Amino acid sequence: MPQVSAACFARPIRADHLARAGVKLRFLLAEAGASRPDAAALGRGVVATARHTRTYLDGTRDLLRARNAGSAAKSLERIQRVIESLRRTVGEMAPALDRVIVIAGDGEDAAALAEVWFQGGGPQELAAEGKMRQALSARLSALGPVRVSDLAHLACLWSDSQRFHAALRGVLESRGQAGHAAFLEAVSGCLRDHILPVDLLGLPGDPGLLQGIPAMISRLRAGRASRKR
Repeated sequence: MPQVSAACFARPIRADHLARAGVKLRFLLAEAGASRPDAAALGRGVVATARHTRTYLDGTRDLLRARNAGSAAKSLERIQRVIESLRRTVGEMAPALDRVIVIAGDGEDAAALAEVWFQGGGPQELAAEGKMRQALSARLSALGPVRVSDLAHLACLWSDSQRFHAALRGVLESRGQAGHAAFLEAVSGCLRDHILPVDLLGLPGDPGLLQGIPAMISRLRAGRASRKR
């Protein structure tokens, strides 16, 4: 398996810790002025997003271990299911997120946002993402035709997922309300302005993972079938 340097990222939050995170998030959101229904909805959404992104990180590791086109296609199918769940979660939490962001300051705490969200450091972060892209390219290109933009989206969501866990850990371990508005802004910017429209949906002329992964699966299976004949 290709080795990928990701020392600049925090480890994903453990599943047992996520099980307890919802209670604290609801409390912190209520402290920030969110209504009880919005605090509950957003708490559930953030925890669900953490679970989805943790599963995605596991999926990318499986993809790097794929020994043939068939196992790579199965790993991509698991990734496809989790990003479809991620898209639904983002959509469901969006109304509550919009309301709570306004209450929390609506983008006024930019310095704290940068401190909480980009803990890993820009240059190191980009270098690790680039290494992941290279590792995915080396593995998948050996199994069938792959698009450079698909590899870029896979690697970008990998780094976004780890940043999400780093930011969530920071706010769960903090005392008082310091950084909570920044975390909410980070969640908002990450989910609504980056992960959903870029990684998942894609840009004009550049399909995101929701379209790109099914196409990758089809190409891998087509290549496998042609080699058998």
